Amino acid sequence: MPTTYHLIARPLWTQAQELGEIAPRDGEPFLHFSDAHQWRLSALRYCRTIPDLMLLEVDTAELDIVRENGFPHLYAPLPLHAVRSATPLPTPRDLRITLACHNPKSDGSAGSQPETEAPRASANTDLLILPELPWQPWPPQHPAPLPQRFPSAILSGNTTPEGHNLALLHDAQGQLHLQQEKMLIPPEESFTPGSTLPQVCDALGFPLGVLICSDAQNPLGWAALHAQGAAAILVPRATEPATWPTWKATFQTMARICSAYVVSVSRPEPEHRSPTVVIAPDGSVEHESLDPVVHATLSIDKVLAARRTYPGNLQPHFTTSNWPVP
Repeated sequence: MPTTYHLIARPLWTQAQELGEIAPRDGEPFLHFSDAHQWRLSALRYCRTIPDLMLLEVDTAELDIVRENGFPHLYAPLPLHAVRSATPLPTPRDLRITLACHNPKSDGSAGSQPETEAPRASANTDLLILPELPWQPWPPQHPAPLPQRFPSAILSGNTTPEGHNLALLHDAQGQLHLQQEKMLIPPEESFTPGSTLPQVCDALGFPLGVLICSDAQNPLGWAALHAQGAAAILVPRATEPATWPTWKATFQTMARICSAYVVSVSRPEPEHRSPTVVIAPDGSVEHESLDPVVHATLSIDKVLAARRTYPGNLQPHFTTSNWPVP
């Protein structure tokens, strides 16, 4: 079924339910819509001041959609019977992140804590990103609400009974917002390959995708996240220093092609650690450090600036729903 998407403030959505339709507003002759690969970019570009944002999935089978400047428009009111679903979205925002390759003890020295405790992070952090599972001394087997001193969300690792290597994003209440299996397993690892292409998570107000370690070397994963409008690709990994030049080149290429941040943190041991890195959406290196903890801010403005330039960010006009499993 043909589908498009419309972004609307919750009060206007409530009003529309009373009227039975959504009419063009703000003096414009048409309603703005976005394709599946466009709506996240539209949210970042136009909806940063809307506190209660709703995403409407719209069946266009009976609508007279006109495509102008690459976007679908409707020169008529939208009848509510064409709205398949209405999903609340967080307000888009810049994201403050901490990348930590080890768990500091309470006295500030290096070392792991009991499994019931999470790594410390700055109170100004929205998201704490940890390394790939094999090098993570705090596997959150049973995520619990995080103490006040911890950030609002943590990306960490775990395994399943089937032997999958997972990346998990939990919020401060322990709610799971993203679960991604590692798809590409190196010969020396015994994990079971995953079969699900990566999905974008919108829970933090900055569209995030995850590629676990080796998965970042497969452009199919980049394309899947780019097609969904990811603004940042997180890469927890466990890679040695000798391979770092290849990883860095890959990350810069991925960032430029997808016009998205690429952020990655590796294994904790200093003698085996390759740099923690934050690559900007234009492919430039914002942070490259062997420090155990790195703080950064992911900027919506930098994502939008990269997506206005060429080469890079050639928008895909397809979805990933029927892609083959790698």
